[in-house]
Amino acid sequence: MIRLAIGTLRRHRGAYAGTFLAALLAVALLSGGGLLLASVLTAQPPADRFAAADVVVSGERAVTVETVTHKRKKDKDKTKRKVKTERLAGAGTLPADLAARLAGLPGVASAVPDLAFPVEATAAGRPLRGADGAPVVGHGWASAVLTPYTLRTGNAPGPGEAVLDADLAIRAGLGVGGEVTVTSRTGVRTLRVAGIAAPTGRDALAAQGRCSSPTPRPPRCPAWTGRRRSASSPLPAPPMCAPPSSGPSTARCRPVAPPAGAPSSARSRS
Repeated sequence: MIRLAIGTLRRHRGAYAGTFLAALLAVALLSGGGLLLASVLTAQPPADRFAAADVVVSGERAVTVETVTHKRKKDKDKTKRKVKTERLAGAGTLPADLAARLAGLPGVASAVPDLAFPVEATAAGRPLRGADGAPVVGHGWASAVLTPYTLRTGNAPGPGEAVLDADLAIRAGLGVGGEVTVTSRTGVRTLRVAGIAAPTGRDALAAQGRCSSPTPRPPRCPAWTGRRRSASSPLPAPPMCAPPSSGPSTARCRPVAPPAGAPSSARSRS
């Protein structure tokens, strides 16, 4: 029996080798597909910009338009409705007073508005981009606690100043005292680098380069006005800034021990 099997194997070694190779490739393909499916099902995107926030309140991320058409045919009325939804690139805006309303809720320690707006930044005539070509986004410095960003060198920005994330500063070859030119919807402005900041354990966030202005209120920094977003989440400390007096905002709030008889969780209404 063994001799017969060995003889058959010798005569048909090519067929057996092909069968073995096909089975090996099939197993490899199934294993790769299984690993890919498992990674998709178990993957959890990082919080990134709002990693230190307990609760985030944001606007709608899609716009829905409904079109109604009326037609009359042979003494019959026909109504046709068409609904189209478009996904927004970012969150919609929120009411200007939302941060103050959230901060006043029982059990909320603070509400921090986050103002985010696209900018074009250049240094020595060279355009600046974040990691992997990510865009540079402007923020109010007060919202740095939402990630949080901490200063590695320098100070918080004042009028005419900005704080860059560490990765952006390295790419630009800038340090404290250097100059960066920022272009927004309202014009061009040259700002002095007041400090270099970074999230805990890394130089920057993966999705953006951060350039922080001294205040989240555009009227005080006209060259930085632009698209605004809003979010709300809890903080481990007292309020870091007052909510903007006009325009949409992002608010962040942190629950603390509620007073007797108060609800155990905070709710927001827009």
